[in-house]
Amino acid sequence: MEFTRKELYLLLNSPLPRWLVGADLSGADPHRVDFGGAMLTRANLERAIVTRASLRGADLTDARMKGSDLTGTDLEGANLSNARMIDAKLAGADLRKTDLRGADLRRADLRGATLTQASFHRANLEAATLTADQLAEALSTAGAVLPGSNSTPASSLSAAAELQRGQRVVCISTPFVTAGRALASVMVRP
Repeated sequence: MEFTRKELYLLLNSPLPRWLVGADLSGADPHRVDFGGAMLTRANLERAIVTRASLRGADLTDARMKGSDLTGTDLEGANLSNARMIDAKLAGADLRKTDLRGADLRRADLRGATLTQASFHRANLEAATLTADQLAEALSTAGAVLPGSNSTPASSLSAAAELQRGQRVVCISTPFVTAGRALASVMVRP
């Protein structure tokens, strides 16, 4: 389903709940709007500019968000499980208590994002930009493709804790599975 600019305006200014399941908002520019509590399951937000907006408690399960700009956006408590967020800009975003299980965050910019109690269980953070301090805030990183000093997947936060504080973390190779364990090469830049 696609929206005209007027339809999008009316929808964003309607009372809750907002049901946007499967909506095509690709390339849209709804910055500084309140999507709090919205149902955006399977929505297409590719290349959307949703900066400094509120998606607090929104359901973005299976959303397509490749190349989206979510800089400074409030995503606290949102469900982003299995969301495809490749190349997404999440700098300064609030991801506290956010469910990112199985999310694809390859090459995502998470600089300055708050990750307190966020769940990255089985998420792909390959080549994402974030620090060890940020990873240490997360609730769960079990099974995630994460940077770690021993180049193996994280079974807990121990891999993140082994990195020196203040280092920029960058995973550079594609993970592969062998003997039931995912492996990835890792590079850490000071």
